[in-house]
Amino acid sequence: MWMLPPRLLRRTATLPRPSWIGKAVGTLRWKSCKKSWIPRIKEAAQKIAKISDGINAENKIETLVTAKGVGQCLAIVSTDGKKVDVIVDSKDLSDTLILQIKEIAVEQVGCDYKNVTIIQSK
Repeated sequence: MWMLPPRLLRRTATLPRPSWIGKAVGTLRWKSCKKSWIPRIKEAAQKIAKISDGINAENKIETLVTAKGVGQCLAIVSTDGKKVDVIVDSKDLSDTLILQIKEIAVEQVGCDYKNVTIIQSK
């Protein structure tokens, strides 16, 4: 195989390349990077949608529980959406109110009754 002598090789390596070559190489690199980013972007969008759904469920639970006559309420949905903690600011919680709170949480999140925890703050 024919090769350039080292002194000429050094000279050719330092020659500036035309600007259109640099732009073309940059475009090709960007397009190849974009293709590898697509699965990551889709995965991130799915995670964002899941977090948003959890926040919406928390807001609905809090609104519905306070509408039942409880002073203040804070709902926390786990990241996987399988567990709900409801913190209620009330001195007296009757069995029917506890059942109603659990039912609200189950309807909004879609988890089991056993995965709903009600915490009384007072």
